[in-house]
Amino acid sequence: MIMQDLSQTADNLSLHTDRWLFLFALVVLAFAVLAVARYFVRQYERLQTEHQEVLAGIMGKQAENQMELVRVVAANTEALRAVATEIRTCKERNLAARAGHE
Repeated sequence: MIMQDLSQTADNLSLHTDRWLFLFALVVLAFAVLAVARYFVRQYERLQTEHQEVLAGIMGKQAENQMELVRVVAANTEALRAVATEIRTCKERNLAARAGHE
């Protein structure tokens, strides 16, 4: 229904002068540009919201991975201390055994 009204208005204006037809076309073009701009702004806002959600998920996963890494490093440190203690004990036993044989 609106398209018919626009078409009839355009026909009526074209009968008068080209100036009115140009102004009508300019107004229609302005509305079309505004509609397209509004569409792209909405898409941008949607993508920005989606990006924020994905970024929050990634940051949460990164925090979990960092905590797991800290746990693994702490466990490895304890294991290395135990190995160092065992090596020291073995060296002392070997030195004591050599001293006993001499």
